[in-house]
Amino acid sequence: MRGVILIIGKNKIDSTYLMKKAHENGLKIEFVERIERKESDIAERLYELTCQDYDVVFTIGGTGIKDDDVAPEATLRVIDKRIPGLEYFIFSETVKSALTGMFARIVAGLRNKTFVINLPGCGYDTVFSKIIEAMKLLEEGVEPS
Repeated sequence: MRGVILIIGKNKIDSTYLMKKAHENGLKIEFVERIERKESDIAERLYELTCQDYDVVFTIGGTGIKDDDVAPEATLRVIDKRIPGLEYFIFSETVKSALTGMFARIVAGLRNKTFVINLPGCGYDTVFSKIIEAMKLLEEGVEPS
């Protein structure tokens, strides 16, 4: 499996940790890119990446309630199908590690065969490996129930 990570804005993200965790779970992160908190730029970049042969594009940050938290809106402009169960999982798990996670607006879905998954700027590390593990099961043919 192959993926990329888009860091939204100036969030301090430990990309080395994420790349290591991804590798341990069978996902090769091709690159980590930082992008400004501008909805049209994020949507355009997500569209470009989902036209390539990636299994997943993660965004980290930009999911809160401030005016410049626009990752969910950008993602909704790009995806074809939402995955509410994944959104719920991310929300419920990250709120356990970061109280401010209750204000996160998570969007997860598919465009073509590429997953686009918003992770909040805090608490993302609690769900990252589990999401990759679940994607690996899907790739192996385990059907969602």
